[in-house]
Amino acid sequence: MTTLTGRRPDRRLHPVHAARRVRLRGYDVTLVTDAHTTEDLSAFGAPIPDKVIAHTNLYWQWQSAPGRTAATAETEKVDFSA
Repeated sequence: MTTLTGRRPDRRLHPVHAARRVRLRGYDVTLVTDAHTTEDLSAFGAPIPDKVIAHTNLYWQWQSAPGRTAATAETEKVDFSA
């Protein structure tokens, strides 16, 4: 399984795109919902960071692919030792 953290949902390092690429290579993916990085770009018309992160987490929890899992989880519920 691949676990994604620290991705900027408001930049080209979008976690959804990265997770899709990983999943297409045959891995299961967990997006860590409370481990995003971002900055406030609302002065330029973007939503506030909390809204961007919430949308990314909401979108990712409904992803699927044949034979693959795509999950979301908070940091405390992820086993990073595997």
